[in-house]
Amino acid sequence: MNLPSRKPVLIIGAARQGQALARFLYKQGIPVILNDKHPASEMQGALKALESIPVEWVLGEHPLALLDEVDMVCVSGGVPLSLPILQQAEKLGKIITNDSQLFMQAVNA
Repeated sequence: MNLPSRKPVLIIGAARQGQALARFLYKQGIPVILNDKHPASEMQGALKALESIPVEWVLGEHPLALLDEVDMVCVSGGVPLSLPILQQAEKLGKIITNDSQLFMQAVNA
């Protein structure tokens, strides 16, 4: 898989799709920041599901400062592309993609 750098990949949306992508990237040796609008109190299932892998969790908001740490942002289905963090990522020239595109890239590699 061709990544722009060895920086972490930011995944926005920590439901099943985001969790699956986090596992996939971890198996590829790629660090992950998993971000969701819901607070930790509402994300206990997701936190437990990924407790065995090193994920940096940022919950309850979408801080723009996360973009300083990454070159790529992966958006889970159902996450609106109108989110300010995604609008800012586009302005900064970050790669914005999703799990399907990354999986296809890995299969074609």
